[in-house]
Order: sequence, then C-alpha cells, then structure tokens
Amino acid sequence: RSLGPVLCNFARFVQQHTRNLQAAGKSVRTAFLLRDGHMPARVCETLLGPGLARINVSRFTSIAASLYGKDDVAQLLAGSLSRQSMPALIRQLLLPDDQAKKILDKAHQAESVELEFARLVLRDDTVRLIVERSRAFRERLLTHVKQRTGVQAGDTLVLVDLGYTGTVQNRLRRAFKEELGVELFGLYLISKHTLVDGADRQGLIDGREVDSRLITALTAHIGLFEMMCSNTDPTTEDFTEQGDPVYAASGPATAQEAVIQRIQAACLRFVNDAHATPERH
Repeated sequence: RSLGPVLCNFARFVQQHTRNLQAAGKSVRTAFLLRDGHMPARVCETLLGPGLARINVSRFTSIAASLYGKDDVAQLLAGSLSRQSMPALIRQLLLPDDQAKKILDKAHQAESVELEFARLVLRDDTVRLIVERSRAFRERLLTHVKQRTGVQAGDTLVLVDLGYTGTVQNRLRRAFKEELGVELFGLYLISKHTLVDGADRQGLIDGREVDSRLITALTAHIGLFEMMCSNTDPTTEDFTEQGDPVYAASGPATAQEAVIQRIQAACLRFVNDAHATPERH
C-alpha cells in the first residue's frame, strides 16, 4: 500500500532528471547503490528498460576508499570516536588484524581510552599504512564501478539511492574526478543537503524545498522502509583485484526475508499496473 506508490514516483523522478542531464549535453551513466538501491533499480527498469547498473558501494566501502592522508583519518575520528565505536572504527581504517588488536588492547589499558586510541591511530607509521591500504582499496572499488557501469572519462555518473546526506557521493567525489575524470551527480528519494550546497544532487523530497523538520520526521525511523527496499545479499566488505564484491559472512534465511519478498513482488505488480494505465484513465 505504500512501497509501490513511493517507488513509482521516485522512478519517474529518476527518469526525468536523467533526461534533463542528457538534454544539458552530459554523457550519463546511471548506477544504483546496493543494498538500498535494489528496489529502486527494479522499479526504474519498468520505465527505462532492463540492464540498469547496480554497484556494491556502501558507506563503509566509500569511507575505506577515501582516506588520502592524516587529515582524513583525523576527521573520521573526530566525527565518530567513542569507546563503543572503536572496534568498528579500527575495521573501517583497514588495519591488519594483528595491528588492530594491539591498538585496541593498548588503548583499553590507558587511563583515557579514546585519547590513547586516537594517539595510536594518528602515529605517522600507522597513518602511512592506512593511506597505503586505502589507496589499494580505492583501486579495487573503482575497478568494480568501471566493470559494472562502463563509465569513462568525461561521463557523469548518476548515483541513485534512498539518501539522505549522500555520504558515498561526498566521499568518492575526489577519487572519481581525479582518477577517472568522472563527475558524480546524486538522485535521492530524500536529500538533506546538509554537507554541500546541493548543486550536484537532487532529491524527490529535497531539503531546499521542504522544511527540515519534515525530513527529520521522515528519516528518524526509516529503517523498515530501507529493509523493504534492500536485497538479501550480505554486506560488501571489499573487492577482488578484478572488481568483484567480497561479501561478509551471511546468516541463515529468516521468516522476515520471505515477508519482504512478498512486499517487493506486490510493489512491482503496482508499478507495472501504473505503467500500463493510460495517463487520462
């Protein structure tokens, strides 16, 4: 009763803005960000035809690929460091397991755990290793995107996702511009426009056009909606040298997955019916 109408309108929004970019003379490639982009991609294929590209690029992989130097590492720590977040952060920094364990153990022995963790991570030798491993990760991620989309220098790559702050787009803008000669443009179901001026993105529900309190209300408890839009693949942790996604270990199938599949099937029935209904019906 809700997924079909919402995604049907989002698909029309993606179709219209893709055409606008092409009309402006841009060479456009479109990629849907998995996992949340799974259903938007399937719905858009009803309007745009089969074969739309899907890329396994997430918040984790985009951050892992965007650590160019000490400032990037320090910024990441400043935004999310807490005693509870340290295990996830050390994994995000791509450090080898043995070194990660040493840093965590030493930090927990200190009087100020978070400060010691930050000191150990920001040591010159640690930062050099993080940057080196991020560079290699970035090369694998870009190989994955080129393999899936066929994007080339001079293209505009449109990233389609539910939203909301465009972390993937913000994190990877530099890599795509400097290493591939590709501009990124984001099309989101909901776009907050909190990090940049928004000239390189547009939301069906957009922070430039609606009250910020509405966006807060819509995104505060949106986890269930995201779940209904996602596929059942495990989280992508890395990529092979050939660009194939490397998945985390998956758990057993749950009854919830069967329910979501029925919801998604009903969504596609709605979209196909809406697409087949004349506009003046």
